[in-house]
Amino acid sequence: MKQDGLIVFLHIPKCAGTSISAAIAEHFGRENCYYYGKNEPYKRYEQSAPSLGQFQFVKGHLTLDQVNLIRGPKKIFTLMREPVERVLSWFEFMARQQRTTLHPFASSGDAHTFIQKCLDAQADPGSPRSIKKNVVELSNGMCQRLTGSENADLAVQAIKDRSIKVLDQGKLDTEASELWGWLGLPELAIPQLNTAPRKKEYPKSVIERIRELNTEDTKLYEALFPQH
Repeated sequence: MKQDGLIVFLHIPKCAGTSISAAIAEHFGRENCYYYGKNEPYKRYEQSAPSLGQFQFVKGHLTLDQVNLIRGPKKIFTLMREPVERVLSWFEFMARQQRTTLHPFASSGDAHTFIQKCLDAQADPGSPRSIKKNVVELSNGMCQRLTGSENADLAVQAIKDRSIKVLDQGKLDTEASELWGWLGLPELAIPQLNTAPRKKEYPKSVIERIRELNTEDTKLYEALFPQH
């Protein structure tokens, strides 16, 4: 039986999205799911988006503007994570995964070097689109996926306007039942995928620099999860 309304997962990188997506895809069956960036090239998404209502589940590293191109009723949800933890996890992922676009930035130095290389790429008008697309995660990336801007107030408003369900990645184990109920799905087992080894300790200077670069993401996170 087809789900009442398309489920869309706005997957913010390094927020447990791979695991939650796998659980939903297993439930619906791969043929009923659309994966942004895997079903077809990114550049063709705008042409395909209006007709994606034929699927039951759409997921990917989308922006809200891209989600809004999909016609018909939608249940949109996302997971968010404490900003410093998210950026450090992202840095470590890039350092481990040789096929990622920013692996050269992360593999040849420490966290400060990685941050500076990302900032230089952001400021360089000649940086390839693939680099520009990825370095956005360094600075208020959660806000930017919702609004295209580094503004927490606009992001909170967008969540309200589109009735987006937002869960805290750090509490997913205890709050998954709430998500399944909201989506109208049975209790699904969430596999442990794309997990990383225990994170190392970072100098205070790295933590402070990431906080400086993510003031709006921090504001957004604290507005959504005031008791975290």
